Amino acid sequence: MNLDAQNKPPLSFYNVGADVSGGTRATPSCLSVFDGTNGKKAAEYRNNHIRPEDFGRRTVALCRLFYSAEMVWEHLGPGVAFGQTVIDLGYANLYRKVKFDKMGQPRSDTYGWNPAGVAKSTILRDYDAALHKRECLNPSREALEECLIFKYDDRGGVIHTDEENAFGSRAAQNHGDMVISDAMCWMLVKRGGRLSHLKAKKETERLEREWIDPR
Repeated sequence: MNLDAQNKPPLSFYNVGADVSGGTRATPSCLSVFDGTNGKKAAEYRNNHIRPEDFGRRTVALCRLFYSAEMVWEHLGPGVAFGQTVIDLGYANLYRKVKFDKMGQPRSDTYGWNPAGVAKSTILRDYDAALHKRECLNPSREALEECLIFKYDDRGGVIHTDEENAFGSRAAQNHGDMVISDAMCWMLVKRGGRLSHLKAKKETERLEREWIDPR
């Protein structure tokens, strides 16, 4: 991605997904940035020795660089400390899961994404379908190669090959963390409906008035 003279990315609507590790060098923390107007991946970051709290601070800084991008992360394990750091920094454009009572009224909400149940298989299937239909454009060869370590099981779910490989080998070395951050990020893009060109043009013009000094 080319930055402008002020070291800013092209003005657009961005989404950020973060898969958080413990920073022990075993697996990397990964961050994905997608342009919500065209479904194309704009940037990625991976680091296998950054602590969750430091990763949270860095992610907030990148979200602000990308014009207050909406952020989602896996709220599990090290993602809890990551999320608390993000919230403590006052960053507000966050994905949250809202639960409703029997009357349809919001009962509680939780920041971040929970991979429990079929949630992980669902976002991975959606991401896979979007890549095949070219609705999602991912120019990162390394990220696409990571997709190969996932497969469909007999019930249509998506599993990591290490789940059925008793001896590990390649799967034990690559946990597909960038795939998860890409899939979470695509979830946000899909939820936003990939802004229509007309709406994107109008909203971009509004952003230009807010972000660019008319002088």
